[in-house]
Amino acid sequence: LAATVIALAVLLGAGVSTWQAIRATAQRDRALEAERKASVEKETTQAAFGFLWHDVLVQASPFHEPDRDLKVRTLLERVSARLEKGSGQPVLVEAAVRRMVGELYSDLGETTKARRYLEQSVSVQRRELGEEDPQTLAAMHSLGVCLFRLDQDDEAAILLGRALEL
Repeated sequence: LAATVIALAVLLGAGVSTWQAIRATAQRDRALEAERKASVEKETTQAAFGFLWHDVLVQASPFHEPDRDLKVRTLLERVSARLEKGSGQPVLVEAAVRRMVGELYSDLGETTKARRYLEQSVSVQRRELGEEDPQTLAAMHSLGVCLFRLDQDDEAAILLGRALEL
């Protein structure tokens, strides 16, 4: 009887230890995935800022091709032209820049242009990051707002509902 009790205790202990090891491994995997996503988001943000600063905003500097009267629309047109030629940036960086451009066009009332950039951003982010990623959800929200401004209420409601659900 004592041997049976000891054997059961050993088996129970081994089972509990195995269960805890599996839980710890799953938590570690989630933490590593969160760290990877944070690193990708940081790199994307830094690269998008670098693209905008070095390739676009520097045009307003008196030390480089001075254009002291650089207007937001002119700036957007230059960024758009650069994107259409190919920015040479990683796809997630380009998607982040396209989202920024789309949001600015939308805020300026140029919603048809905005829609194209926002749709491209959402498409790339869904493919590269997944639909539940915060960057993808933010891009979906921006596109939904743009669609409302275009009187595409049904399409906007579906997209925003999906983003809210996620």
